[in-house]
Amino acid sequence: MSGFKSCPNLTEINIPNTVEDILGSSTSNAFSGCSSLTSIDFPNGLKTIQGFSSCEGLTCVTIPASVTEIRAGSFNNCKNLKSIIILSSNAVISTSLSTTKNVCTIYGFAGSTAEAFAEEKNIPFVPLCPQTNEPHNALAVNVTEPDCLHPGYTAGTVCADCGEWLSGHEQTADALGHDPGDPAPENVMAATCTAEGSYDNVTRCTRCGEVLASTAEKIAMTPHTDNDHNGYCDDCGAYICAHPETSLQNDRAPACLEPGYTGDTVCTWCGATVTYGVTVPATGHSPAISRPAKDATCLDTGMTAEYTCSVCGDVITPAQSTPVSAHSDSDGNGLCDLCLAPPDCTQYGRCGDLFWYAENGVLVISGSGTSGELG
Repeated sequence: MSGFKSCPNLTEINIPNTVEDILGSSTSNAFSGCSSLTSIDFPNGLKTIQGFSSCEGLTCVTIPASVTEIRAGSFNNCKNLKSIIILSSNAVISTSLSTTKNVCTIYGFAGSTAEAFAEEKNIPFVPLCPQTNEPHNALAVNVTEPDCLHPGYTAGTVCADCGEWLSGHEQTADALGHDPGDPAPENVMAATCTAEGSYDNVTRCTRCGEVLASTAEKIAMTPHTDNDHNGYCDDCGAYICAHPETSLQNDRAPACLEPGYTGDTVCTWCGATVTYGVTVPATGHSPAISRPAKDATCLDTGMTAEYTCSVCGDVITPAQSTPVSAHSDSDGNGLCDLCLAPPDCTQYGRCGDLFWYAENGVLVISGSGTSGELG
């Protein structure tokens, strides 16, 4: 948009929403020289502004959030312009923006390009509240003492609309943390002879009273009472048996692998269980040798010992066969002590009381005082 230069009777402008750019040059702008212009309604879709130099009637201008660039000379020689409200957080603002010679104050958001520009040019800057787009609504806050969850702070001012701290509010102490007290019962429901009671075992902070832990607990039913000895409960009217005679039932002695049970004491009149028994651990096996071990020889396999339980007779460790052993020549005569075969002989055996072995095609027989060779 351009072409309204030097219209001295133009007092206000309502720019339509279809306009995205108001352009000109640093010396010749779209609305330059409109000295009676006092009000400009910029559309929300506007992106670029350059064109309001020498508009001496302007005192305040609001730049919408959609603007991405404010070019040089936009408000040059607007002598009575006292404030520019920039609602855009990241608009590019020309460093040669000559309006700064006349502007008293720039309004914008903290951390925006408007704030950076004002700081660079040493122009007064007033931060805006992001909730209202107006200057912060300052609210004085007194000194805050630390509590269980919050640190302590000095006095300060805070925006009542967005909650931003504007001054003061320096931390003076860390949060104290909770101080757990002793657990105490709450929400108690008393037990009766017909129903359990309950309560909450609650741990609270001794400073702020906040619940730090809570567990639900039960209260056992109270026993029936029969103070007048008429056989009925004083409270619920139920018949009460005094269990004058009892017997032991379900008792069982422990076995090697099965646990035992001491038995239940049962009233023989009403059949109620007066006391319950407890489990007795299994005794475990009592190992005993039922078959002794047999050593292996060069003629016969051996056997390990067999262990059985001396109480129940179960086999704990069954006997296992061991392989035949090598020849033994303890006297060094070159013959096995048992079978009389040479130690390296692999063909040998026994037949009744006779031992034999074969070596180099010769069958040698010995035993019972007889020995000889068969070719």
